[in-house]
Amino acid sequence: MNRLLLQIIFSVATFFTSATAISQPALPSTDVIEKRNAAAVFVVGREMFALSLVRECAALLDRAIPNTLLIMTAWSERNSLELEASKVWLSEYFSGLQKQNPSSAQIAQQAFLQETSRALIESTRTIFRQKLPDEASCKRAVDPFSEVDLDLSNVGKQPRFEKFAEFAQTLKEYRSSAGYQTPSTRRFGYTPAQLAAGQMVASHDAAEAAQKSRDTATYLAAYSNMARQGDGKAAQTLGISYLNGDLLPKDTQLAYRWFYAAFQLGDYEGANAIGVMHRDGLITKGNDRAIAQASFVLAVAAARTNEARNRALNNFNRLDSALSNEERSAVGCMSLSTLDDAYRTATENAQPLVQGASIKDPQRKIRDAIPPNFSKYRAESPC
Repeated sequence: MNRLLLQIIFSVATFFTSATAISQPALPSTDVIEKRNAAAVFVVGREMFALSLVRECAALLDRAIPNTLLIMTAWSERNSLELEASKVWLSEYFSGLQKQNPSSAQIAQQAFLQETSRALIESTRTIFRQKLPDEASCKRAVDPFSEVDLDLSNVGKQPRFEKFAEFAQTLKEYRSSAGYQTPSTRRFGYTPAQLAAGQMVASHDAAEAAQKSRDTATYLAAYSNMARQGDGKAAQTLGISYLNGDLLPKDTQLAYRWFYAAFQLGDYEGANAIGVMHRDGLITKGNDRAIAQASFVLAVAAARTNEARNRALNNFNRLDSALSNEERSAVGCMSLSTLDDAYRTATENAQPLVQGASIKDPQRKIRDAIPPNFSKYRAESPC
């Protein structure tokens, strides 16, 4: 499964598992479940496409009236019944399956996520055709969301779209069924968290296509733009490309700056990569084993996946045996501010590649962030 699909699956999972839980009636027959799931795939895929367009197109269409965000907010209000019914059904369905058979619930959830993700990618490729979004393609993608005739309840009435009529009817029947319960609170529009979770699907797709075709200019433009819009993984990808000389020219200083950008954007794989560069003497100045080990500790503590944690932990263990107790104490007593200063010094204080969030609690010591089993790094005496 490619990286784009995995990212979208994670985004969709975050999106629909936040649906409000309600009291669970018995699950209906298999044919009813299949119809409701098909409707939910269509509706959730459509909303995820809307969210991705806000991320992709808001800046490109910033002079449009109404703007992209206003169009999508109005669309969500007009389609609130279908959107709500899909989320209520998903909550009911997966909660019911979980009670009956947890393993089958996991399989069904994964199948739903993959189908929704494929629907989202299909919608994206129909418009953008694996090219970077521009003003014209964004307009083609966004305009239909302002047309009432193409709303979820109406689209099936249009020529060539008759097959979609079943989805709206299925959700209408579900809303009128016994036991249907509306969440106590309903919110229209999009919260900042939802906007932040929207995947830049078209840009990711264009970047992956560019990588396969060895289109360096598009590859760099796509990932740079995603990083500057807050995608830490995109910054990490550019760092790796510059470090390895894969597609982009080998440039260790640019690699370091992009890893630092990933760190600034909250992707602590960036800290792990920075640690490797300090440990292995790959930067112009500032090679420091204590900085390297502090980076590995931070990457272990903040890892979001087991894979990322294991990478950082392996690097930590590899360096640990070479450090003295004094160096370990120095690592534990190092503040986040000191670590960040060392990173900026290693970039030779070049202009940041992204505008990342400032470090929270900069005087916090590394020893306060490390796991309990790293006892050697918990200084016994005051720092």
